Amino acid sequence: MKRPTRFIIAIAILLVPLTLAGCGLSPDKTVANFLDAFKAADSRGMSKYLLGGNASDIEDFDDQDPAVAEVALSIRSKLTYSIQNPAIEGKTATVPVNITSIDMPRLMADLLPQMFSAALAFAFGEDSGESAEELSMRLTMNAINDPNVPMTTTRVNFPLTKERGEWLIVPNDELVVSLANAITGNLADLFGE
Repeated sequence: MKRPTRFIIAIAILLVPLTLAGCGLSPDKTVANFLDAFKAADSRGMSKYLLGGNASDIEDFDDQDPAVAEVALSIRSKLTYSIQNPAIEGKTATVPVNITSIDMPRLMADLLPQMFSAALAFAFGEDSGESAEELSMRLTMNAINDPNVPMTTTRVNFPLTKERGEWLIVPNDELVVSLANAITGNLADLFGE
């Protein structure tokens, strides 16, 4: 091999890792990693993809009441998402995501008559061996884990900014409300929020 060819190959080998290191994740991959960390209840992992990266701004999944954590895990396990084409303008981007989750308003509407009947039976002394809270939790878990649980899809637009070569999600109020609403199957809509 001629000397100039070896020199070019050597330079290329040195430059490829340097150029790849500066690329970072694309906006859509940043959002996907954030949502995957959410589904895995990984607060620290979620914070890596947020502007500011402060894990204390995110609910610590480890601090949840065990019964609440079990419900939250079941809800997260049903969550799916589909990332649409991002709109990138310079150092800002918007990534639209269709989030499919349990339709909590419909689930609650279906569940309330069962809970009411169970509460009446409990109040009139039909001893099932479990407390009213345990019975309510069992009914809720059964409804959430039902393979035919009603689902709904909500679009959430994730705003991102490019900081030091990395795309990071901007956790503004609009995103937080939209994301919470989407994850709960539009439960906030039920209360007019």
